[in-house]
Amino acid sequence: MSNVVKLPGPPAPPRCAVPIGQTSYGALELDLARVLAGRMLVQGGSGAGKSQTMRRIVEEAFDYVQTMPADDIDRIISDAPLDLIQFQDVAALIPVDERPTMRSWIERFNAAVPLSQRPRLAA
Repeated sequence: MSNVVKLPGPPAPPRCAVPIGQTSYGALELDLARVLAGRMLVQGGSGAGKSQTMRRIVEEAFDYVQTMPADDIDRIISDAPLDLIQFQDVAALIPVDERPTMRSWIERFNAAVPLSQRPRLAA
């Protein structure tokens, strides 16, 4: 019989997970470290709960991330390009079942942008 003593490993880094719901398997959590290191897409039709989901994520993440003052947020909104705002207004008028898929929208967008000017996606 051996007298080997197992030493504990290094402490686990603090979890930075935001609870955003429940599944049949338990809590549904969003890994903030991964989201903040990259991008996140919240997609859904009108009334699907995108804004509520984002509001919940922001509220739950408040303790983990540095927040921006409300005046800065208002400035960003007021400085938004007019063509983006107009695009959103027009896009909202298209009935949901007539809207193009995300894939076809991206293909049409890329067809109008020269290859040399397209953003490179990380592998």
